[in-house]
Amino acid sequence: MALTEQLPATDSISETILAAAMRRFEQFGYGKTTMAEIAGDCAMSAANIYRYFDNKLEIGAQLARRCLAGERAQLAEIIKTSGPVSPRIEAFLLENLRYTYQRWSQQPRINELVEAIARERTDVVQEHLRIKQSLIQGLLEEGNASGEFTVSDVQHTAEAILVANTVFDVPLFMHLHSYEKFEFMARSVADLILRGLLARPPQ
Repeated sequence: MALTEQLPATDSISETILAAAMRRFEQFGYGKTTMAEIAGDCAMSAANIYRYFDNKLEIGAQLARRCLAGERAQLAEIIKTSGPVSPRIEAFLLENLRYTYQRWSQQPRINELVEAIARERTDVVQEHLRIKQSLIQGLLEEGNASGEFTVSDVQHTAEAILVANTVFDVPLFMHLHSYEKFEFMARSVADLILRGLLARPPQ
């Protein structure tokens, strides 16, 4: 049975609306898309679409959550691999960059949605950052447990790493450099971070 057949009618219609909105945002941009146009693409009235979403920003926020959850899922796959933690921290930064750059280059009009969410739905962004910070904290705790790291304040250090990762995490920055330049920068930042994290023998 298809997924849409398993969903309640309301969920099925909501999914149709979200898919139509995503296509509009990708083709025309967030700013030039109206609720009436999204409704028309779904073969429903403009009034009817408000039964499912209060406004365009709510639709955008739901789409943003899904996109960010997809990014975190890929980062989580890196984190759960076995072996030393140091290479996984570098891989975390590189995967974050790859995902961000790919979305920016393949879906340039989506940047309008990114701007709107960052400006008007900071709760979505903050939730995303909290979860990413918890992923980094898990890596640091694992490194401490194995003796690879000696991190005294895991939470503060994870927050600092997240801040250092910002330039690789924001699509609006991606026009500043080529991917190769960004990759070099990400490796350099990872090297600097790991120099501070790695356990040192007593003097």
